[in-house]
Amino acid sequence: MSDAQHRPRTLPTLKPYLWIAGVLLIFWIGFVWLVQIKAQELNMELRDMNQVMRWGIAAIVGPILLIFSVHWWGKAVASERAELAAYKADVKAQIAERQATQVRTYALEIRGVGLAVDDWHQSSIWREIKKTNNNFTSIYSRDPKDYDSSLSSR
Repeated sequence: MSDAQHRPRTLPTLKPYLWIAGVLLIFWIGFVWLVQIKAQELNMELRDMNQVMRWGIAAIVGPILLIFSVHWWGKAVASERAELAAYKADVKAQIAERQATQVRTYALEIRGVGLAVDDWHQSSIWREIKKTNNNFTSIYSRDPKDYDSSLSSR
């Protein structure tokens, strides 16, 4: 799945903007038509109505496009902030889960304990545990140099 499928839609719905533009354009064209009819009734000569019509349409469409762009930008910023907040919450949950897992992790270390046929050899291990006076620490050295790292010693 791609990232685009998980992102919310930031593009605002176009329908209300188209309705507003359509209604305003109808009013503007109706107004220009009414002015032209009145001018004909009064025998007035109107010059360059095409330019007036174009400027009127630009005055309607321009601000609507600007408002639509700002609305789109605002939704994109809000979406990014929401994604960032969700990501931060997810990371915090993962960190908390990892810390909880680390707290619950236990290890049982038994090395070289085997079954002896002729004697009870595990008593030396219990003596070492008694010497450390702690059942949860290892009886073996933590220094890696104390152990041979060759395959034959294993």
